[in-house]
Amino acid sequence: MLAAGFACFGNVSASADLVPNRDLPKVAPPQPGLNFNTSPTTQEISRARVFEEPLVPVGGEPNAAENAALATALLGYAKRSGPDDFASLTGFLRQHPKSPWRAALLTDLGLEYYNTAHYSLALEAWQEAWALGQKSTNSKGKFLADRAVCELAGLYSRGWGG
Repeated sequence: MLAAGFACFGNVSASADLVPNRDLPKVAPPQPGLNFNTSPTTQEISRARVFEEPLVPVGGEPNAAENAALATALLGYAKRSGPDDFASLTGFLRQHPKSPWRAALLTDLGLEYYNTAHYSLALEAWQEAWALGQKSTNSKGKFLADRAVCELAGLYSRGWGG
């Protein structure tokens, strides 16, 4: 059976001296932690797995300055001093109130607030994320809005807000 398999490769026989390639490919190892280019792109930020849900712009395309500011805020968040230190993210939201990143960042920030027992902050974040994202025209934006409203409904069912 083995000889029949080698017959498919022409003149190669089962007794041919084959030398396996045991050289390791020369590749750079992945960088540990969160890293961004000096001018991060929208795709680079969306691929960064900082939160449970990916960050995607809703309602437009962010400009280079917004991307750079968000990357800085995400790096600050990754190096925060405690689990409920949201200063770099809330600072970004304050400085960029009309950013296309706002709905996604609020959705994810709501999840972080909820996970650290800041329920009233989670409620506010998801209410605004839903208001911003409910008219999204792309599937990723609609998914984020759906996630925000589902989490919001969960809080309402537990007696928070509503």
